[in-house]
Amino acid sequence: MAIDTQMKVIIKTQIHSCFASVSSEDIYVYKVFDLPFAPFAGLVIGHKTKKGETDDITIEEVIWEDDRQCFLCYQKSDKEIYDAQLHKETHRHISKIVEEYEDADWLICDKD
Repeated sequence: MAIDTQMKVIIKTQIHSCFASVSSEDIYVYKVFDLPFAPFAGLVIGHKTKKGETDDITIEEVIWEDDRQCFLCYQKSDKEIYDAQLHKETHRHISKIVEEYEDADWLICDKD
């Protein structure tokens, strides 16, 4: 008899709003998964969004959250605006970037 054990995994990412490592204008988004094993750095989770598009997430960091009894994972932050400002290039407004994440089923959350 197989035991069905799922591990709750919350994956977060930071969307930079400017040329700074952290800003009060940055937006944070997350997704929740149930995995049959513990996540690890380098793990790529591929899944289909509600629109049927493939979304690959690469985990960069894993932390066990004892209070919530889940794994909190981080993927590489979205540095589209950061990089554009670094090279003095024009860029999209952060709301357009956030819209893309929401279209891929990400939810907005607090920094912590």
